[in-house]
Parts: sequence; structure tokens; C-alpha cells
Amino acid sequence: MHPAEVIRTVMRSFACAAVMCAALWPLQTAAQSCAAPPDLGDGWKVAAPQTQGLDAAQLCAIGPRFDAWAQANAHAVLVVRNGVLVYERYFTGEDEKFGERIGAVAYDAGKLHDVRSVTKSIVSVGIGIAIARGLIASVNVPVFSLFPEYADLRTPE
Repeated sequence: MHPAEVIRTVMRSFACAAVMCAALWPLQTAAQSCAAPPDLGDGWKVAAPQTQGLDAAQLCAIGPRFDAWAQANAHAVLVVRNGVLVYERYFTGEDEKFGERIGAVAYDAGKLHDVRSVTKSIVSVGIGIAIARGLIASVNVPVFSLFPEYADLRTPE
């Protein structure tokens, strides 16, 4: 996989935290058209929001809302519905590298991003959903039992 594809995939995977934050704030109808995100040929299917049953005007209002809400310091918002990317928007935000402030960074699909602890949050949400759907019995299930193809990597402990 090309590095730009990896970067975009990581940004898309972890940007849902920003979407969760956006859902807590009322959205105004966007005056702009909400077209499908660009197809970068990275394996993600893309489509306009309405093709996946979403209100395009309401979804597209997320971007202007974060533009006006500087304290949120959102770096990206991506929305995937039914395995299809329907919204992708990047912002300029303050960031740090290994705890040292690096200032304002203009993010885009190809920009590396230090995701740090958000990974734990997203994985825990995913595990909770899997447990609720009966796909995983509990948090006590050994990880390797979920990935039998990697059983050879398991250590004795």
C-alpha cells in the first residue's frame, strides 16, 4: 500500500472521534452542495451522502461548524456509512509532536498525523459494539482467538 493511502486510511479511521463530537452540537443547514469526497484510488468507495440515506445539507454543515468553533481544534471529519465514504473534510489545527507544540498544521488526506491515545478510544468503541452485537463474548476473550490466522505469533504468556 502506498504511504499516502496508509495516511488517508489512518486519518479516516480515527476522524470518527471528531464526528462524535460534532454530533453533540446542533447543525445548521449548509448552503453548499455536498458532493462525494474525491476518489483517491485508495480502496475506499466514495459517494454523495444522500446515496447512503444521509441528509447532505445537515452533514455538510459539520465543516462550517468546526470552522467557526476554533476551540474544538478539529483536524479532520470523515463519515463512512455502509462501508462508503460520504464526507471528508480537513481543517487547520494546533498540533504537537511527541508532546512538543508544533503550531498550526493544515491537514489533508496526505498529511501524517500523530493519533496517539485516540487509538485506544476508537478500539474500545469498536469492542463495545462487537460485544453488544454478540460478535465477541466479553473483554476477557483472548485477542488471538479473534485472529486465528496470526496464532503463530502468540507467545507462551
